[in-house]
Amino acid sequence: MAITISINSATADAMLADLAGRTSNLPGALKNIGETLVKVQRRRFMTGTDPQGKKWAPLSPLTVELRGSSGPVLNRSGRLMNSSAYQVSGSTLHVGLNTIDAAVHQFGATIVPKKAPILAIPSKGGFVFLKKAVIPARPIVGFGPEDERAARDTITEWLALDK
Repeated sequence: MAITISINSATADAMLADLAGRTSNLPGALKNIGETLVKVQRRRFMTGTDPQGKKWAPLSPLTVELRGSSGPVLNRSGRLMNSSAYQVSGSTLHVGLNTIDAAVHQFGATIVPKKAPILAIPSKGGFVFLKKAVIPARPIVGFGPEDERAARDTITEWLALDK
């Protein structure tokens, strides 16, 4: 028994040329990956999880009292989530958040008074006084399993010959 495979040389050449063109356009591929990773990063605000899938720390009882509600964590106005962005520079892709307070949420922070012995935090009934305020890390930016899957799927789609 014999199997015969017939390949149209012109079609094969065109497909290989198309594939070669796509693999030489690294900035284009990185742009697609960046758009995908921003979507994954924004989903973290909906699920309240870090890049490894671990739940973020809940709001402190004081924060819940000051806000008047217990949620959502890091997504009350959408400002931080909507600051998700990417930038392609040559062969480098940067994905992150474009707000001044993003690092506080990513890494956590301890806020202490600079010029007074205590912090005065405005509340509905006046002020709440604290020696310090501790904000736990709630990582948003990173490259976890979901990011890896999304990047692989994007690359696979980018290189697909049946576009």
